[in-house]
Amino acid sequence: MQGNKTPAKKPPRKRCDFQDNITASLSLPKTVKKKLPTKTDGASYYTSMVYETITNLIFKPAAATNNKNIDDSNQIKISHRIKEIEAIRQQLSEDKKVENDKLLLEEVELLEYQIKEHAARRVDLFFYLLLAVYNTNVKISKGDTTKQHGRGSKEHGTQACHCSLFPGLKLTQPAAAWFTLFSATIADLSDTYFEDALNMTVELPSVVNAFDGHIEGRYEPTRHVEACLEILNEAARGEIDPIQGMTRFFRTMNSFFERFEKNHLKKGRGDTPMTDLRIWEYQKAGTFEAAKPDLSVNEDYVYMMLRLTPAEIKATWVPVVAGQVLARNYKLIQQELLAKKVGVQPAKKL
Repeated sequence: MQGNKTPAKKPPRKRCDFQDNITASLSLPKTVKKKLPTKTDGASYYTSMVYETITNLIFKPAAATNNKNIDDSNQIKISHRIKEIEAIRQQLSEDKKVENDKLLLEEVELLEYQIKEHAARRVDLFFYLLLAVYNTNVKISKGDTTKQHGRGSKEHGTQACHCSLFPGLKLTQPAAAWFTLFSATIADLSDTYFEDALNMTVELPSVVNAFDGHIEGRYEPTRHVEACLEILNEAARGEIDPIQGMTRFFRTMNSFFERFEKNHLKKGRGDTPMTDLRIWEYQKAGTFEAAKPDLSVNEDYVYMMLRLTPAEIKATWVPVVAGQVLARNYKLIQQELLAKKVGVQPAKKL
């Protein structure tokens, strides 16, 4: 009698240096291959192959690289099915909302991995924002979204969903001259690879982008967006460190998911309640992938994001040394995030 086999663990998402990347969006596979532009094609090369900006998910998305469970042939099957669903949906009349909801639900369930990855990237990028502004004393406010790396598809009924909670931020430098003299870092995201990473997208059904709008405060200002901005400002002032900021972020996100469940899902608002519930489940799972049950950030996640070596991780067991190790790596990653691009033509703005 054979014993139960232990399920294989999903390989951890890889991180690499920001300058090592080339594309900034995760798109559904197209059923017809098209010739990609080359550098000799001029500006089109830079707008469609937008620098390997952190993506390989700082980020090497398994869906786009080496995840054996989601290979190319399976992705193409998913792409075909989504096209079929969209064709059927367009023929439905307005009074057939239930049928439409069921079709959208099937479409969303085919993209479970991508939706969870989309939510996990939002967390990753917020952590890097904390690192970028930490101890810089800049004032942070929400800016306009003027860039977008990636696009949706009418054929698939999809939209390009920004991964970052804040694709555009305004960083106001401190007015006091004395601070500039003594500060080792001036935070400025313009013309950096990190700015491009904040504007990368994942191609997903429009209903997912609509859900993102609730998180981002796109329809109306929300206390959750304001709370996240305040977390960034407290980190910039040095009142909290990035690890403390992530715990605050997870608790803020938990408040959002609870509020959405209470005010939207349980009241049956919207035309696609079954689909909305599934998106809520997937986004919640992806968001708290790096959180402990008490909503504090998982240490292993922090070590991975800071690229600590085994020796450095072992050193963190000693409280006095831990602070020094973390501070050194905070600074190292911050310098990478704020480094300006060299010799790269900027992408066209929206």
